[in-house]
Amino acid sequence: MIEVEAVTKTYDPMPRAMRLLLRTQVRQPVNALRETSLRLEPGETCVVIGPNGAGKSTLFRICTGLTTPSSGRVTVNGHDSIKDGRRARAHIGFAPAEERTLLMRHSVRENLSFQGAMRGMSGAHLAKEIELALESVGLSALADRTVFAISTGMRARLQLARAILGNPPVLVLDEPTSAIDPVAARDILKIVLDVARARGTAVLLSSHRLEEIETLGERMILLDEGKTVYQGGLESFLSEHAGDSVELEFQDPGAASDALDLLSAGNDWRVVASHEDPHRIVVTGTTEVGAVLGTLNTTDRLVSVNPFRPTLLDVLATTWGDAK
Repeated sequence: MIEVEAVTKTYDPMPRAMRLLLRTQVRQPVNALRETSLRLEPGETCVVIGPNGAGKSTLFRICTGLTTPSSGRVTVNGHDSIKDGRRARAHIGFAPAEERTLLMRHSVRENLSFQGAMRGMSGAHLAKEIELALESVGLSALADRTVFAISTGMRARLQLARAILGNPPVLVLDEPTSAIDPVAARDILKIVLDVARARGTAVLLSSHRLEEIETLGERMILLDEGKTVYQGGLESFLSEHAGDSVELEFQDPGAASDALDLLSAGNDWRVVASHEDPHRIVVTGTTEVGAVLGTLNTTDRLVSVNPFRPTLLDVLATTWGDAK
């Protein structure tokens, strides 16, 4: 349904006069995406994750035709998003991360009516699609309420309703649960998965929530600084990057740094500095504490040794750090 082929996006610095006007400090080209590729079939859901500035929103803007890539191409249901942008966009339901695209002084139904008109729907067909969208996201009872008067969680549902209006074959959802509580986020995610399964919709969704990553982990893409760090299933990702680990605490950062250099040389395990404490290092991919300690020249400045199993958060933090 949607295919991204070696897409790269580079933002060039603005002319000097524009930099002064906009007060930007950007002086060098910024590589927002680097040779990113993916393919989604009908009914597939893929979660895109990564730290802020990783390139997630840029990828979504290119997929929806809001931004042109510097190189590469995107096709949606066989239509090129650049050469045939209007037809490509007709096959995509997009929910941006910001609420500012909503018509706050208008009703829920009027927002959907406007969205449908933008997609070329009208009359009885549009009215029927609006009712189906409202029912799908649980907003039928609030259809005539002004958007200003509904909660943040209900606005998130309205964003999703606008995206699924008219049953597009592809949904692109940019952090659809970022502003709502975990319970409301779970409900939104359930609606998305139900839509994907019932309608055979391909869903591309970004998220920072660990529970959502775990729920959608059958297919994930990890971006960092525009690069694809990993693409595949969550279980394979954890098997590749986690394993059992050992945390070593030293008396001072210098001793930790020396041990990091020593343990990194010529071993199969991965060794990284702790993100929270310069006195600590983490050795990943082994439970053989004796082998780790035997590699050190001395343990005089070693304070503690703690074997553990990394959480998803631990693995993501380490992976993001490795990619930089």
